Amino acid sequence: MRVASLITAWIALVWERSVPVLWPGLAGLSLFAILSLLGLWDQVGDPWRALTAAALLGLAVWQTGRNLKGFAWPSRDDTARRVEDDSGIEARPHEALIDAPVEGDLVAQRVWQEHQARMARRLADARARRPHAAWAYADRWALRGIIALFLATAWFIAGPAARDRLSEAFSPSLILAGGETLSIDAWIDPPAYTGRPPVFLADGDRSAEIPEGSTFVTRIAGSRRAPHLTLRSGSEVTRSSGTEIGAGVWEARLPVTGDSTLRLAAPGTRESWTLTVIPDTPPSIRLLSVPDATAAGELDLNFQAEDDYGVTGYAMEFRPEEAEDAGWERLEIDPVSVTPLREGEGLGTLLETARHPLAGSRVTIRLVANDAAGNEGVSPELGVTLPERVFLDALARAVAEQRRGVMAADADYAPLPERPALYQEDILPGPAYLAEEPERRIERAPDGLQHAARALDAISDAPVYFFDDPVVYLGIR
Repeated sequence: MRVASLITAWIALVWERSVPVLWPGLAGLSLFAILSLLGLWDQVGDPWRALTAAALLGLAVWQTGRNLKGFAWPSRDDTARRVEDDSGIEARPHEALIDAPVEGDLVAQRVWQEHQARMARRLADARARRPHAAWAYADRWALRGIIALFLATAWFIAGPAARDRLSEAFSPSLILAGGETLSIDAWIDPPAYTGRPPVFLADGDRSAEIPEGSTFVTRIAGSRRAPHLTLRSGSEVTRSSGTEIGAGVWEARLPVTGDSTLRLAAPGTRESWTLTVIPDTPPSIRLLSVPDATAAGELDLNFQAEDDYGVTGYAMEFRPEEAEDAGWERLEIDPVSVTPLREGEGLGTLLETARHPLAGSRVTIRLVANDAAGNEGVSPELGVTLPERVFLDALARAVAEQRRGVMAADADYAPLPERPALYQEDILPGPAYLAEEPERRIERAPDGLQHAARALDAISDAPVYFFDDPVVYLGIR
């Protein structure tokens, strides 16, 4: 007899003997679920729910205990006999395989061995069949069909509220009977920056398209307990309980971050909505022409920017044209300075760049637009010469050129060389800063600063010929 057939027969016997034990508990559980799906507990609340559950549980335990007395785990003989019965084999060949003759003489042994070999051949093709109709034996009145029909009907009647009613019915939380009449208002609060009015969800309106970042709001009047909101967005589940804002008036809010299904559980009623989120797209921005430079060191920018809810901020980013791996530097554009162009669609502004260290050099620029949701749009890159202030006076141009060198020198000062330890008598009298030898700071300065210092010394070497204003001369010295 094959091991697989014995295992199959053992499982079938366990199932057939377990059904009468499980049937009372399953029937009581199904009856309680039917009452829950029909919304009975929303109307009567506790303690009636608890009393009904206790009564059904007690009845199921009592009947299960009675049936459990007749339960026994299948033995090896029971399993083998089941395989023989399923295969239609008579004369109990399995008993012949495990039995032994009383007589111990050689002839009797040979006869018995031949008999066992014949019985083994009969059992070689024995197979266990599927379990018998255990439910029909345990439920002679076919109540299981009626219960299944009532369960499906109750689920259909409950509709979207089925899950919430079942979860509340089997939870340990107290259920209070709801008010006689409920007034439910639901609406969508779009973000303030969209400028859109609230979207009210009328009766029967179970779906809506809403802007990204909106908040679902519901207000229930006439309830003696808080409603519950459940938001399902993909695999994420968010729950919120209502806050009482008046006598019997509750309000619940939940932010909607993506396409979601909302379920409202209130006494005596269940509601659901399907919300589709309209994404807030990033702004788009582009230059309308190559920027011009002004004599005051400003960049004349003409551009076009669009956003579904309006652009809130502008900026220009730039970096040296030859340094593609360098980080972008940013100059914010005051939105007040951005004005519409006269000749058509587009915007214009003047952005001062003369004070930047890169003024007068070739750079790569791009415009950046931001909206209220934090999205950012970037224009295509463009190579330009960053405007600098135009000086007609030769001396002013020379000083401005040295200023660019000073601004570009961002290296650290070299440290002072180590000196031998000083004694008290070696310290010169005077302020403490003299110990740092300020007269030697230019020697430790970066190359750009040293070059600028020498150039300014040369420029101011002959003040009689080049300087008319002593204040300007002293400022350079």
